[in-house]
Amino acid sequence: MNLNKSLCAYPWQAAAIRPNGATIPCCRYPNLDDADLFVDCDEPRNSEHWIKLREDMLLGKPISGCQSCYQDEANGLTSMRQYSLTKFVPTKNEIKPLVQLEVALSNLCNLACAHCSNYFSTKWYTEDVRAGRIEKIGVIQNDFSFNHWDLSKVTELKIIGGEPFMEQKRFINLLKNLNLSNISLQICTNGTIMPNDELKSLIESCKNVYLCVSLDGLNTTNDWYRWPSKFNEVVTNMKLYEAWWRYNKNIIPIVHHVVNAINIFELEAFIEYMSNDFPIWKIEWDWIRWPNWQELSALPILIKEDLISKFSILDLNYIDNYIRPNPYKVTIARLKETPISDWYKLKEETIKLSNERNLDFLNMVTSYKELWYKQYD
Repeated sequence: MNLNKSLCAYPWQAAAIRPNGATIPCCRYPNLDDADLFVDCDEPRNSEHWIKLREDMLLGKPISGCQSCYQDEANGLTSMRQYSLTKFVPTKNEIKPLVQLEVALSNLCNLACAHCSNYFSTKWYTEDVRAGRIEKIGVIQNDFSFNHWDLSKVTELKIIGGEPFMEQKRFINLLKNLNLSNISLQICTNGTIMPNDELKSLIESCKNVYLCVSLDGLNTTNDWYRWPSKFNEVVTNMKLYEAWWRYNKNIIPIVHHVVNAINIFELEAFIEYMSNDFPIWKIEWDWIRWPNWQELSALPILIKEDLISKFSILDLNYIDNYIRPNPYKVTIARLKETPISDWYKLKEETIKLSNERNLDFLNMVTSYKELWYKQYD
């Protein structure tokens, strides 16, 4: 077992391209404004930022951009950092051929999910402009062609957005530059738009595919949180994916679910719903870190105690048929964390967001009604 708690293989053999063209090691690394991350050359992974990052990791220094993995490990999860070391353990500050590539083609997106921002969503741009928070800015779109990148060793490709199925032409062009028979493809989609026939055919040509549809609540809870999506429309598209690929063993359907202070009360119901209605779909669990007011620790202490008591019982009976570990166990750990925000901020931000979008929060997220009107110290 590697005892270096800082070391990670991503800065050696991976890269993630952000909507604005920044090149960072992985999806969890912060979206920094460091100009050195925007080097568009044959090998951006040899910029000063990357070299210093690898040096600090080899020395075992804590990395400020790696807090998400450190927190996962503290909560008993296998972090991306730990997983990366099962494939390669770096010993020298020299990059390896690119094996893992994540690409955000742009921030073009038709949704403005409550935990997202204009950096990843043009719909959020519209909302921010209308609310006077920013001046109008166009679509964030990098001009990476990848023609000068060595993609010959890439075996893992992850496509995120924005919404990748709104960028089908660029998506198709990227896939045509790869040996798809060697590619493990992960697609992160909001489930509202389907691929065209050409893209569908290319997807089916990959060695294996992880189709990851985001779903952060049941019925109108999802409609509030992932506005302006409609739960029933996303479910209809999920059923269409099943019809396409149910008997294709190389395509694995996944629901990505972010546990947060809005949907926490539906956690048990969500698990039951998926088990009954979509039993062949895996669940990939995540827990909100930004914005702080949506973290589980922001809930009132009495509510947290009730939830911890409830989930502790469910934890004992949970059968882990899913990709990530027991969601009740990790949720309990997140509820026990020292709060960064609080109930008043949670309520304030929820009201503000609902008013901006003319949404009736309490009639959409009905599990909140009793809590909303109680008084807490």
